[in-house]
Amino acid sequence: MMKRALVTGCCGQDGSYLSEMLVDMGYSVVGVTRPTGECRLQNLSSILDSEDRARKLLFRLHYGDVTDPHLIVRLAQEQFDEVYLLAGQTNVPQSYLDPTYTMRVNAESPIAFFDAFKRYSPHTRIYFAGSSEMFGGMVPGTRATVNHPFEAHSPYAVAKSAAFLAARMYRRLGQFVVGSIAFNHDSRRRGAHFITRKLWLGLRAFKRTGHPVGVGHVAASRDWHHAKDTMRGAWMSLQHPEPNDYIFASGRTRSVERLIADMCDLLGVDPQRAVRVGGPEETRPWEVAYMCGDPTETENALGWAPTISYEDLLLDVSTE
Repeated sequence: MMKRALVTGCCGQDGSYLSEMLVDMGYSVVGVTRPTGECRLQNLSSILDSEDRARKLLFRLHYGDVTDPHLIVRLAQEQFDEVYLLAGQTNVPQSYLDPTYTMRVNAESPIAFFDAFKRYSPHTRIYFAGSSEMFGGMVPGTRATVNHPFEAHSPYAVAKSAAFLAARMYRRLGQFVVGSIAFNHDSRRRGAHFITRKLWLGLRAFKRTGHPVGVGHVAASRDWHHAKDTMRGAWMSLQHPEPNDYIFASGRTRSVERLIADMCDLLGVDPQRAVRVGGPEETRPWEVAYMCGDPTETENALGWAPTISYEDLLLDVSTE
């Protein structure tokens, strides 16, 4: 029988890649996106504008607010086979400016989904997207497993940590809930406030205008891989016989300074002229200096590993 999946945040980077993948597999997919604000429908153009009518019919776009309890109950009553909770307030600096909203979207909403599906559709398998930001205090040179202690350095990380712990609680109560911790995963569909796309777009603008792009903590190190690999892992995690927590990461770090140098090489610009470092508007109140994940347990359990190289990731990010 055809499987039915619900994807919240379907217009974002992760949600759009996952929706495409599920439709290609023959799933019937309902994608939820906000009725107001930014909705990047172009990310779903391969489905919405497809000439294959049968493919288009496998996807239904639903406008709704994931913090609406009535919407959550109605969705739970639709009896989906799989649910992917990807919607959220993803701008870490913004979370300092509006922590209450961030908590409502990133913590209260997922918990409401867990509870509603436990009540109305207990057979449904649920994937919750946590964040490597939950590991804010990592020691350089270490790699985080799912049991690494949380140390939130932002309201965003606090909210994600709360929802992640709730996912574990509902799993122990018998629900099939997977908690994932994906380290920096990017692509051409990444929002412009994320460092990879912000940097690329800023460097392109520099070539036209001569105005440098502002960047904050260039010594920070991150573990980058491609969002397509993360979403492939998300699907794999719900096919496993038992629910668990998983790390999606490359296991290797590179500094923001290295990222800048590599992108400047691609564009043929001088990083000393093209990048302005350390402006107050570019700096978080509490910086996260280092993050690196250990995907070993995920590789052993799911057979998952990144398939897209760092070099190919940069080429994708730099595609207009």
